[in-house]
Amino acid sequence: MFASESSQVASSVLGEVFHVAYAVDDLTRAADSLIALSGGTVTDPVRIEALVVAPALSADPVRVSGRLCWVLGDEPPVELWEGGAESPWFCPAGGMRFHHIAYYVDDLNAAARSLEEQGFTLDLAPYHDGEGIFGFAYFRNAGGLRIEIQNINDKPAMDAWLRGEPLQVDWFAELQ
Repeated sequence: MFASESSQVASSVLGEVFHVAYAVDDLTRAADSLIALSGGTVTDPVRIEALVVAPALSADPVRVSGRLCWVLGDEPPVELWEGGAESPWFCPAGGMRFHHIAYYVDDLNAAARSLEEQGFTLDLAPYHDGEGIFGFAYFRNAGGLRIEIQNINDKPAMDAWLRGEPLQVDWFAELQ
């Protein structure tokens, strides 16, 4: 099998696939559609509001909001996002579009640098006063592929959240 040097570098930076995500115009309809196709269950919707850095939306930090739920069954889990016209998760009426694929990484800042070296640019990350990436981040390449990175240390808390327990990661409370 052919593998370029750059793909070998990328595979050593991006770890386990965490989930795939779709932006949808209607969480209930999208979840019902996916369950009809592949089975599984859906979590209760959660509303998220956060101050983020999103260069495509604004040069300054901007407040975004959306609702999300998870369709669970086959691996990886499917994350569904619903957001208004000003949201990064906006999808036109009647729509469902691929939004991102998420990976766990050992080091958010090292993964961010590697993605940037591969031509990805920061698309969205939680705003904070410090340096570097905080919590998670979306990166996007010129072709539109969006990758989310999240620290592997969050995995136990994220797994518990998907089982219906409260989300308990250090950075989440600071988003609200």
